[in-house]
Amino acid sequence: MNLQRTSPKLFLTGLFLIALLIRLIYMAEYSQNPMFDYIGTGLDHSNFDIGAQNFARGDWLADAPNNSYAPLYKYFLGVIYWLFGRNFWVVYSIQFIMGSLAGVLIFLIGRKLFGTRAGIFSFLGFALYVPEIIYEGIILRAAFIAFWGIVSFYLLLRLRERCDTLGIVLATLALSLFFQGRPNTLLCLPVVCIYFYKYVFTNADSRLKSWTIFFGTLGLSFLPLLIQCYVTHGKFVLFDASGPHTFISGNIIDYPGVGWEPDLVDKFEKENELAYSGVTGFLFRHIWENPWEFCQLYLRKLYFLLNDFQGPSNLSIYLFAEFSKVLKTIGLHFAWVSSFALVGCVWALKQRRDVFLLAGFLASLSVAVLMFLNESRYQIPLVPYFILFAGYGLDRIVESIRQKRFRVSAVTLGVILLCVYAFQVPGGILYARQIDHCNMAKAYLGNPRRFNLEQAERYTLQCWEIERKGDLAHPYSKHMLASIYVHYAGFQFQNKNYSESLRSAESALELNPYHLQAHKLVALSHFNQKHVDRAIRSALTGLALAPSDQDFYRFLANFFHSSNHRHVEEYLALKGMRRLESRPDRLPGIDLEMRRLKAGWEKPRSDFEQNLHTARNFFNQGLWQKALPVYLKINRDNVSDANLYFQLGSVLGILERFDSALDALYKGLMLDPDHRGIHRMLGEYYLTQKMFVPARIHLQRIPGREKNLQQIEWHLGSQERPKILPAIDKDLNRQLWEFYQNSQRGQKAE
Repeated sequence: MNLQRTSPKLFLTGLFLIALLIRLIYMAEYSQNPMFDYIGTGLDHSNFDIGAQNFARGDWLADAPNNSYAPLYKYFLGVIYWLFGRNFWVVYSIQFIMGSLAGVLIFLIGRKLFGTRAGIFSFLGFALYVPEIIYEGIILRAAFIAFWGIVSFYLLLRLRERCDTLGIVLATLALSLFFQGRPNTLLCLPVVCIYFYKYVFTNADSRLKSWTIFFGTLGLSFLPLLIQCYVTHGKFVLFDASGPHTFISGNIIDYPGVGWEPDLVDKFEKENELAYSGVTGFLFRHIWENPWEFCQLYLRKLYFLLNDFQGPSNLSIYLFAEFSKVLKTIGLHFAWVSSFALVGCVWALKQRRDVFLLAGFLASLSVAVLMFLNESRYQIPLVPYFILFAGYGLDRIVESIRQKRFRVSAVTLGVILLCVYAFQVPGGILYARQIDHCNMAKAYLGNPRRFNLEQAERYTLQCWEIERKGDLAHPYSKHMLASIYVHYAGFQFQNKNYSESLRSAESALELNPYHLQAHKLVALSHFNQKHVDRAIRSALTGLALAPSDQDFYRFLANFFHSSNHRHVEEYLALKGMRRLESRPDRLPGIDLEMRRLKAGWEKPRSDFEQNLHTARNFFNQGLWQKALPVYLKINRDNVSDANLYFQLGSVLGILERFDSALDALYKGLMLDPDHRGIHRMLGEYYLTQKMFVPARIHLQRIPGREKNLQQIEWHLGSQERPKILPAIDKDLNRQLWEFYQNSQRGQKAE
């Protein structure tokens, strides 16, 4: 390709602007993503973000909740925070500029190794590589490491033309930053040393000086972060203390070959020390005992390294791509890159191209990924070297067509198509894990700029659906979805839309039967709709769940007071309120009301003991019809004995007068919240009625009912969850956010 008429600087500037324009268009679209400026505490992002904030405030150690990650990126981020504040537009702009510069360097490297046309193909491959663009817009170090890898490679390549002290120092410093970003990249160091020995430090007179400059600069540049890591961890750490976690999880034969499997690490930690010494010993035994399975493991990892799938870790780039038309247009097709790269490698070997450094970086970084975890963000620093070979492979095909060597072109394309087919994503792979969907939902809830309850529900329902196919405990989605519905129910209750509040709160209880606020909203919504009996039953169910929650006793006292002939129940509710009241100034008012209620009752009959004896005889003989009126008589003013209500409830249940039985049993619970017999009867009744929420609440108080509880969990967890929130406009979302903020402040105050 003839570029002689074009100014080299102008051409390179044009390449830079093309790459930057793509990234700026993406950033404009990305700003609509709630994760743009929201960093959840459960993500690795938060450790870099918090460490950078601390550094900007003057903490030289850049301390973070988890300091196991190599700290270089925290300092890079901290400098930006110090100069510009915690501004994500600035952070991403700087990282996109770095990515655009890296694209230009890829062109220069490709041109140097393979020619201008191959350089342009390589530039386009890198400039349009979707995962790289996405990671340049994230507070993670993947793209940062890739940038320093490309810079160091370019500077190393230039040393063959001019090897002077400044050139060695600059190349070594760039290489040092590459190594310090993630230490598994140190596997490139032997390649670099061989490259220096064979191609660069060839002058016998200056060889010793060159080696001294190289290792001296490398060692001195390592020193500051090594000291930081020693002070932080209290022991020598080669920049990154997270290595044992990722190393062992990627080298257990049960590892599927891609992604992060925390359960494997948890299982390993129970029996072994999670340090390189313990991991190494385990690994040797593991290989010795399972040699063929271990080989299969690495074949799986190699397959996933080459195929289209971008293993999620912390986030799914597939979810991020949903927010960008430009990225969806470009597409995620690494199988094409890897297939062209393999062809490019074969062509380079066949033509005896001088690509030792490129092949060495590709091989060593591939090993670095395969030895640890196979995830999208760990692959990013490796991808540029695949792209360079892919650019050369495409260049060879174009050249063979230009020379009318159609047979060679057809065979090469056939091989590429075969590889692309082989490297397609296998069936059953999840492009986004359940936690990725839930993290997106958390971002919609926690980001005031993008707060959207309806979108939070949508992503959490997707999380639920994934879990429904595997883990019916729903560890991620259950509580979040319940919280979303409770928030919406609380907002609707505040606005006196009680039917909508009730519907949403009941949906929350189907997901999380233990959500106290949902129980309260159900009870209050029923009461405000004049459904007093339902309100009472709901409050009693909540009381069975949380017998120390005074709100339920207060609700019940109010509900019973509004009902006719419920004076005993009101008295029991007030008695429970008094037991839990923490403010002495309120006790006289409660006592006065209790005395007023009790004064209206008939005095206990003198034949109470005789009636009790008669009732128990009838009960023991199974004469339920005769026992019932006697129990009703002795329980009429019962405010102290839960067992009598239990016996009355038993008789009424046997006679299939279930509503009355439930009233009696719940009266007993107000007197003795821990009465196992009452909980057992209520749980079994609700189980027969397939009312799984109250059944779960009562049966969990009874030892030995694990099987029943598992059945309930299976039923609740195996159901499809319909979307219940209506379309929410911008104004309503603003009101919901204000309510959310107020409720969060209220919870913190409590």
